[in-house]
Amino acid sequence: MVRRATAARLLAHFPTSEGVTPALLTALHDPEPLVRAGAAWTLAQRSALTPDARAGLVDALGDGIRLVRLSAAPAIPRIASEPLAHAALRTLETAEEEWRASEEHAADTLEGHYNLALFAAARGDPRAAEFEYRTALRLWPTSSQVRHNLGMLLATQGRLAEAEAEFRAVLDRDAVPETAFALGLLYGQQGRWREAAAALERCVAAAPSYPRARYNLGLAYFRAEAYKDAVPPLEAEVKAHPQNNRARWLLGLSHFKTANY
Repeated sequence: MVRRATAARLLAHFPTSEGVTPALLTALHDPEPLVRAGAAWTLAQRSALTPDARAGLVDALGDGIRLVRLSAAPAIPRIASEPLAHAALRTLETAEEEWRASEEHAADTLEGHYNLALFAAARGDPRAAEFEYRTALRLWPTSSQVRHNLGMLLATQGRLAEAEAEFRAVLDRDAVPETAFALGLLYGQQGRWREAAAALERCVAAAPSYPRARYNLGLAYFRAEAYKDAVPPLEAEVKAHPQNNRARWLLGLSHFKTANY
């Protein structure tokens, strides 16, 4: 039972693999609550839900075992984004009330406020999400994940200086690749291409295969008119992703400008 429940959770690492979703939907009706909870938790981590997964999670939210219901609860904002029958809507409302109460019982923990922040952000309530993130940071100011998420939230609201401060605070403590990448994009958004390149260099150094990091690093150097510096990351990007025609075009231009300027 424990092995099957653990296996259901591990499937979160293979969301698009063939057969994973049907296996999880089957596991949602397993006789063992731990297996059902593992399957519900894994499906609830997905950023997008198929109709079958959505229906399965609604069933999990009405499960007779509290652990199963709470495991499915993080998916409530995504489930609620589409029209629901009255019975399903009532199930969601009840499950959300139960989940909120469980998180509020953990009000003195980082996890409780962090989970409430994620939920509020998914619900489209940035004000509530910011409050929960900042509360979590007062409890644990060294949490890189909370501070990174707060920076992302601020950036989506156009509060770029505040977002930059949060990202820099993370990177002052640790070279977190996703934060370095986010800071690089933030600088690029403002046309601060040299700073963007420096941030993206940190991302690539920490995680050489970080998605689109080399392409954006090459782009930042190109926009900064540092054409020679743009060549290595763009060559690496083209080698890893030959279908990236934009990277090929930038690489060709960088070679041309390096040769002629």
